[in-house]
Amino acid sequence: MPSFITHDYFATRGLIHAPQPVAAICKKYAAAYAWGAQAFDPLFYHHIPYHSNLRIYAMELHGMAPFSCFESLVRRAKNGVSRAWLFGLCTHYILDMQLSPFLAAMAKQRLAPHYPDFPIERLYGLAATDIDYAITARYITENPIHLRAYQLLRIQYRVLHTPAQMLSYACLAAGHKVRPTACAAAMRDMRRVYEALSQGDDTARDALLQAERSRGQPGELSIFKMRSLPLPEDCANRSGKPWQDTAHNTDDIFMLLENAYAALPVVFDAVWECCTNDTPLPPELFHREFTNSMFSTP
Repeated sequence: MPSFITHDYFATRGLIHAPQPVAAICKKYAAAYAWGAQAFDPLFYHHIPYHSNLRIYAMELHGMAPFSCFESLVRRAKNGVSRAWLFGLCTHYILDMQLSPFLAAMAKQRLAPHYPDFPIERLYGLAATDIDYAITARYITENPIHLRAYQLLRIQYRVLHTPAQMLSYACLAAGHKVRPTACAAAMRDMRRVYEALSQGDDTARDALLQAERSRGQPGELSIFKMRSLPLPEDCANRSGKPWQDTAHNTDDIFMLLENAYAALPVVFDAVWECCTNDTPLPPELFHREFTNSMFSTP
């Protein structure tokens, strides 16, 4: 699945493709929309690097059929703030669906031979961070390493209250009772990780990776730290090399983003109609899991 800068950028630009009422709500409650674009990902950061059940729940949410979760969350979204978060979740869902096969190919075909000691889920994370670099370099700044990305994540109580509640409802839809305060703690932990990793250069990243390897946990946190240059394995596929042996797919990350934008309007429309007119949510729009079973739950 993509990392948080890619999700944030996609959600921001995605409003160009949104119906006017949807765009208006998301712009009015921009912080809630931005956290919705991160969807369940903050749960991965809860108490990191220590164990947390919330990380298991995050994998389950990404791997389950999403229709029942969306249906439950639509019923809970009764005001503008919660609906802005829900529309952010729509962007996360579309982007995860579109990019997961690409990320899996980059991790398995290009990164695995060079990082044999990395668990596969960390190779996904490493590929996603390299794609963050590509998105930042092309669309945000000419110096990606200088982007203080953590500043995109606002953590004031008034900002986190409703997104944390919606995240709690999402966990409940997966069969787990999680207090909103725990979800808010995970969101703060996500911010702390990126704030800490914004310090230092490639030398600091290499030192962190060496320390992780000495503990038998390579890539635990270092995969989230953006390098000063893109990885030589070219996880954005700027080179246009095939990454699906059967289909000979040579799309790069930027082509795939355009495909994802094209899939957004119908989902925005369906969720808006369901929220405002009690129109049934079309199951056919939510039949594929977020990440095509990239993760296996422990």
